[in-house]
Amino acid sequence: MKLNKEQISRLSGHILKKITREQVIVAKVPEAKLQEKIQQVIEKNIQDEKQIDLKVEKLLDTYRAQIAAGHLNERELFTKIKRELAKKEKFPL
Repeated sequence: MKLNKEQISRLSGHILKKITREQVIVAKVPEAKLQEKIQQVIEKNIQDEKQIDLKVEKLLDTYRAQIAAGHLNERELFTKIKRELAKKEKFPL
């Protein structure tokens, strides 16, 4: 997922409001600290997904000839490999 810093900030703010409003958590630190931590988690998740995408691209390189010949659909293969890698690495998509 491609989000810029502003979108991540807004998303983390919405998450914080929801979990505090619904009393999912009881904050023992200032809300600004919590929002910062939520942002860090989102950013790490995005980075982790980018790493999976890079691994998928490397694996796809082994199939380039078949893709070029029309024997395989690159998008479908990318999605399939990504799902398998994410499952192997226990990364939720």
